Amino acid sequence: MAAVYSGISLKLKSKRTSWEDKLKLAHFAWISHQCILPKKEQVLLDWASQSLVSFYKKKLELKEDIVERLWVYVDNVLRSKKLQHLLKNGKTVTLQVSLVKVINERIAEFSLSGSQRHVGAVLSCCQGVLSTPALAVIYAARQELLVALLSQLCWAACRQPEASAAVAALLFEVMHLALGHYLSVQQQQVNPRRAFGEVTGHLLQPCLVLRHLLSGGAGAQAGPGQLRPALSRDLRSQLEAVLRGGAFQPELLSSYQEELLDQLLLAHTWAQVDATFGLNCSQYRAASSSSGVLSAEAAESSGLPPLLPGVETRSWRKMGKAAARFDSVGRYCLEQLHLQKMKRTLVQTGSQSEAALQALRADAAYILASGREGRFLQNREACQEQPVALAVVEPILDVLAALLRQGEETIRNPHHVSLAFSVLLAVPLDRLRPPEFGRVFPRVHSVLFTILQCHPKVMLKAVPSFLNCFHRLVFSVMHEGRQKDKGGAEDLAGVLACARLVERMYSHIAARAEDFTVFSPFMVAQYVTEVQKVTLYPAVKGHLQEGIYLILDLCIEPDVQFLRASLPPGVRDVFKELHNDYVKYHRAKREGERRYAV
Repeated sequence: MAAVYSGISLKLKSKRTSWEDKLKLAHFAWISHQCILPKKEQVLLDWASQSLVSFYKKKLELKEDIVERLWVYVDNVLRSKKLQHLLKNGKTVTLQVSLVKVINERIAEFSLSGSQRHVGAVLSCCQGVLSTPALAVIYAARQELLVALLSQLCWAACRQPEASAAVAALLFEVMHLALGHYLSVQQQQVNPRRAFGEVTGHLLQPCLVLRHLLSGGAGAQAGPGQLRPALSRDLRSQLEAVLRGGAFQPELLSSYQEELLDQLLLAHTWAQVDATFGLNCSQYRAASSSSGVLSAEAAESSGLPPLLPGVETRSWRKMGKAAARFDSVGRYCLEQLHLQKMKRTLVQTGSQSEAALQALRADAAYILASGREGRFLQNREACQEQPVALAVVEPILDVLAALLRQGEETIRNPHHVSLAFSVLLAVPLDRLRPPEFGRVFPRVHSVLFTILQCHPKVMLKAVPSFLNCFHRLVFSVMHEGRQKDKGGAEDLAGVLACARLVERMYSHIAARAEDFTVFSPFMVAQYVTEVQKVTLYPAVKGHLQEGIYLILDLCIEPDVQFLRASLPPGVRDVFKELHNDYVKYHRAKREGERRYAV
């Protein structure tokens, strides 16, 4: 009888034996005490593993149900009390590295495409491996496999919110185990730069995104409803420990570029900050030390979580190189953390406005410029890409305007004021929805108007930069105010409000005739060049025309002749019509008012 049973290994390898029979024989051989095979457990596990590896390498053709049953067989073997008993008694049973790679590949396939083919059985096998120390050693010995697994598990949790309840629950359980193993390996890592490379190269983005979702980030839920609150807290804690241990090690902090947010805000700007962020900042002013570090009591009562628990609010510029490889979702989550840090720094410091302005410009440019070409997560369900998160743009512009209102007596260095222009040029005004445009546009206008009113000397030395920023406002109003099929009265009302702000800015520019006269023909040329490309709503066009008429008041006759001669043919016709209307209506009205006044 033993001889018959010992022939099972030959039947398993035979091409004549059907796969139905092979699976039955393999199951029988595993549970039967009468089947005698040298290293039986290892032989059976290797047979099932090699069959799966051959199938995924296209060396073996199998039906889908056979593949599923092979995965289930491997899972049953890994979870069997018999295997656990053997391992506990010191018997050696090992996994093939090729099978571990196949497990990683299947999880990656699920992460990228959402294919749930065999994913439940694959995740269950992975859980069996990670929960058995004698088997999980293969991941510890080959750290690159563990890093790849952890990265794909995080991405799968972020990208596949519609996974079934069973798959989602199993996914998070496996991730919990994988994070635990990686943290153990990371703590034993003697080379901190290797850990830094692993985290920034493979884990930083997926860990940031998943941490954001677990924290209840904008438009996202912490999983599709299957995640237990306790497990959610544990996962977030593990993710933060991975980031701290890899990207923020004390040994590496000296190599990071120093941030410019050491000191951020003058004492008399706290009221504006209160209004901007809805914070009661005044209670923290006394707690701010000369170095800008918040006391423990004030930090505890601030209600603002730190960037990552245990991590200083500096040393983030180094992350810029790693973030350059991020997709839009990862950049969004990184910017959310960066904005969180900026808010804490506003609470934590009370210092000079010049340093604050320079610091804000540096961080604002870093955040906005890194996202100008990309788009950011608004809806987790489809990862729809949208312009730079308004949660980042709007507070930056509000604080910038508040700082600039302190005037030339407080901010004496003209260079610090001119830095605001680069921030404004980084703000995205295109591709915004009408409500978003209606909120961002006035903030940009407010910053520009504040420079004009409160920093006239700086504005005089940087007129081209000022006009460049203003031209973006004019162009954006034309873009939003063009006649189109979609859009209702509410959308038009918001554009009209922005058009009135443009007209107002034109009037303030015209009031400084001595400063802008030399630039007036170029402003007119820019206007007619853009307006000939679109058909504006009459109300929007009316406000813009009233504004540009005030600039035409600054043009002398040689300027008008210059424009008639130098503009391209199509644009020239638009200018002629504009100038004729100007002469007929605006200038005649102005001269009549002057005579009446006399």
